[in-house]
Amino acid sequence: YAAQTSSRCLNGVAHFAHWARGHRVDVFSLEMQRKEIARRMLAGESGIDSRAIRRRDLDERSVERMIDTIMRMEEWPIRLDSARMSVDAIRSKVLRGIAERGPVALVVIDYIQLLTGSGKYKGNRVAEIGEITHALKDLAMEAACTVMAPAQMSRAIEGRATPVPTLADLRESGDIENDADKVLFMIRPDMMANGPRPDLSGYADGFSPLTIYKAKDRNGDVGEINDLLFDKRHNRI
Repeated sequence: YAAQTSSRCLNGVAHFAHWARGHRVDVFSLEMQRKEIARRMLAGESGIDSRAIRRRDLDERSVERMIDTIMRMEEWPIRLDSARMSVDAIRSKVLRGIAERGPVALVVIDYIQLLTGSGKYKGNRVAEIGEITHALKDLAMEAACTVMAPAQMSRAIEGRATPVPTLADLRESGDIENDADKVLFMIRPDMMANGPRPDLSGYADGFSPLTIYKAKDRNGDVGEINDLLFDKRHNRI
């Protein structure tokens, strides 16, 4: 599970598509419409400013580059699905897709707190989140694939002098930290209310530093990944 926002998750999906080699990817967005997802992925892949794409303010060269990118992206084995649904509904769609089109390598669900459970724990959100993460773990095993699911973090992190996230910062955490094989936190210091503010004068326009904290890895080490940049104009790392 990656505790961050949609654009970083989609950035990972786009990179995965480059070497997927026919292995399918299912993306379930419970927050954004398919059109917005496609626009963000198009900006990241083409290098065209996402604001220009949204405003349709493109010169002839950008239009040609966008068309070339769209033709290339049409070959990506990615299915986009955008609607509020339960974890059981997602499981049914994934397994039906496997039966009809073959194995899936990656399932992305954006994001955990927007999922609903079976209704068994209605009124107890922590228990319901636990039911959902158990189901996602079972789905990964049943479909023999990786499941990537962003999750919200608690606002408590912004009240600390040094905003370094921990597993306890996962909102309505339930069993997220127990069920996940890996937990990655992505932090942009320039977006945090507290903590040292980064000096952006040495960065190109639209770029800001990004740090990935690997808080859990069932089969590896934990630690930090620094020296990363987030490109705000193209929604990519």
